[in-house]
Amino acid sequence: MPTKIHESPVGWILNEIQDAIFNGTIPPVWSKKIEINASPEYHNFVKEYQGYTKEADLTIIPMLGPNWDQEALFPSVVLETGWAGSAEKLAEDVTLWQVGSGGQELASG
Repeated sequence: MPTKIHESPVGWILNEIQDAIFNGTIPPVWSKKIEINASPEYHNFVKEYQGYTKEADLTIIPMLGPNWDQEALFPSVVLETGWAGSAEKLAEDVTLWQVGSGGQELASG
């Protein structure tokens, strides 16, 4: 079960984004073009990572298409937090996200 210290970066990022929208640093239309999800699971990895499942702590996913109504297959930003994880495990996770996504942000069908 996630602890408060584990979840604190997610809360901080969400608060910063809300403040930036409120203060006009980020235009309000941004909320229609970006999806922010806490702890989504991804099962659609490719190449040697096909069949893997990964749950990020937070993802920032672009919305695509002429009406901004199609979620990209993969996030543009992934936040992973860890208290007891090793640097090697973090590097493995980075490779999974980068290589396993095939560099895609393409919308599904």
